[in-house]
Amino acid sequence: MKRFLRILAKIWFCCAQFLTIPFNILFTILLKLKIERPNSFTIEHGTLIIANHQSKVDPFLISHHVGFWNLWKTLPIRYPVTPEYMNKPITGFIIRLLGGYNIGESSIERMQKLLYTRQLLKKGYTVVLFPEGKIVRDKDMVAQFQKGVHVLFSENYPMIFVRLTGLNDAHKYHFWKNSRALFEYSNFMGRDVSPEEKVRAMLSFYGLEQDK
Repeated sequence: MKRFLRILAKIWFCCAQFLTIPFNILFTILLKLKIERPNSFTIEHGTLIIANHQSKVDPFLISHHVGFWNLWKTLPIRYPVTPEYMNKPITGFIIRLLGGYNIGESSIERMQKLLYTRQLLKKGYTVVLFPEGKIVRDKDMVAQFQKGVHVLFSENYPMIFVRLTGLNDAHKYHFWKNSRALFEYSNFMGRDVSPEEKVRAMLSFYGLEQDK
């Protein structure tokens, strides 16, 4: 029964997220979003996508722009969301329908959700994770991002990094003024890349400094 419910949930999330594609295309056009991906960019099932956080539509735009050829490996995505949004009756309900889950408020709840995230990755879900835990402006990205990276590399999951810039400056009602929104994707790093190498790659990709 549990297996059947898991399959049903996976089908539901795939269908719900597939229906967001027209909105992703619209947002991409309105934001004049530029995408930079490595050549021959492919990912695997169960990939952890680490990104900085700049807007409410980040999870879907990030998964949408992994490339159409990767879409069947990406959907459905799951993504942790702060209680600020999950505790709102309507907003939280919609987020859950689209694959989001509450990251928790207390330290114990957050640890439980970290274990839940690991289970999702092992089951082949793609997880989009924002280490800052909140939307952060470009100028504050490095400091906030570095606070959340230390617990992410204990297990060797397939991984990519995405850097978002310029979405904080997007003009909601004067979209023709948009020009700086950019998504940069790192190379895909599979299980053959060690956690230590992934940490170094992340620090280099985001311009962070190695702890001394």
